[in-house]
Amino acid sequence: MDAERLADEIASRLRAERARVNLTLREAAERSGVHYVSISRYEQGKLPPLELLYRLAETYGIEATALLPPLTSVADTPKKRAKGG
Repeated sequence: MDAERLADEIASRLRAERARVNLTLREAAERSGVHYVSISRYEQGKLPPLELLYRLAETYGIEATALLPPLTSVADTPKKRAKGG
């Protein structure tokens, strides 16, 4: 899985979890300590730092791993070969 797909998967899960707990961006920001503009960006596909991913997961009452795609989809991505090798 490339970085763009990973970011899209996480964004989708972040949006879904915030909706599930019925929080606005500002409410999620207040509870998590993550600025609402940052949350919006993460929900639009910017990869959040790991620490903030954990904070948001805690705010939504879930494990941080619930925001990540299954490991098999990451492992299925072919590796790029190094140049000159």
